[in-house]
Amino acid sequence: MNEHINILDHGAELTLSHDALLEYHGCAALAGAAIGFRAMACAAAALSATGTWDRRDLTVVSWHGGPGVRDAIEFVTRTITRGKFELRKVDDAPNSATLTTFRFEVSDGLQTAKITLRENAVAPPFFQLARMSNRSAKQEADLVRLKAEVADSVMRQPVNQLFELLLREAGHA
Repeated sequence: MNEHINILDHGAELTLSHDALLEYHGCAALAGAAIGFRAMACAAAALSATGTWDRRDLTVVSWHGGPGVRDAIEFVTRTITRGKFELRKVDDAPNSATLTTFRFEVSDGLQTAKITLRENAVAPPFFQLARMSNRSAKQEADLVRLKAEVADSVMRQPVNQLFELLLREAGHA
């Protein structure tokens, strides 16, 4: 499945695909890129209910700073380039490879979509291996395989099975 996201950029409507994201990102962080892309697709659906969302209006807060997630956010929203991106740390996370870091807040100035990866949306072995700092060669190979499997799974699952979404007026907690 190659999901598309429509977004306005300087008045022109763009159609962005996961395949195009992978051309932009490469193949290093496939799982993060897929999760980030699907999170932005979830935000697009929520924030485009009355019309296509516009890059110039967007701000993004993420608790995950990995290269795949960051590239997905930048590819879709351009908020990093425009200085409208904020990376927050999770106190209980030793690094970015935990379930609690896959949280996002995307705002168009009127509404904010709070998006959180569901607990069982990604297989726990992925997080276990990704958190390890000193992986053996076999563990590293297993992680590369798991990243591809997670990316494939994330792209196939319905977005409502992947994420919890809370939509609220911007400026309200």
